[in-house]
Amino acid sequence: MELLIPGLILVALMVWASTKIKRDADAAFGEESIETDVLTVRKPDGFLHVLNDDSDLAFRAYSKEYGSGEANGIRKAIIEIEIFDGIDPEERFAELAAEYAKLANVEKLVDDNAISFSTEFVDDELEFKRIYRLIGRSDRLYETRITILAKYKEEFDSKIEKFVGSFQAK
Repeated sequence: MELLIPGLILVALMVWASTKIKRDADAAFGEESIETDVLTVRKPDGFLHVLNDDSDLAFRAYSKEYGSGEANGIRKAIIEIEIFDGIDPEERFAELAAEYAKLANVEKLVDDNAISFSTEFVDDELEFKRIYRLIGRSDRLYETRITILAKYKEEFDSKIEKFVGSFQAK
């Protein structure tokens, strides 16, 4: 009997902690505004912003869900923003055009000093769609790369459009 009350208290604390952890984890994948010293974006719902990333990226987020079948263990979508100094959008576009033999949906927005385009590629027998947005500000280039497992592209169309529209360089 002496152990029953402390045991019940321990179980209650474990249930409370588990619920709180789950709630906090779900909130991390919710839509939120991310502001750094170089940019501001609105992270889409279902994505997790990677903090303390060891890479040179200004922003990185990945989808909560993984692919299925052959794509098991691979995130459905990844968003990355990289900043280059001293490169203009046309110059970077030429580099990427040389890297990808087939570019689709090339759209140049000259008035905003931006270029948007997408391409498809195969890696480890999996089809991907990558969407680029190259934005020039002063002597900096902001390169947004959104990589999506091709079979899930439609699932992310509205989220990606909203994300790209929310981008602001500082």
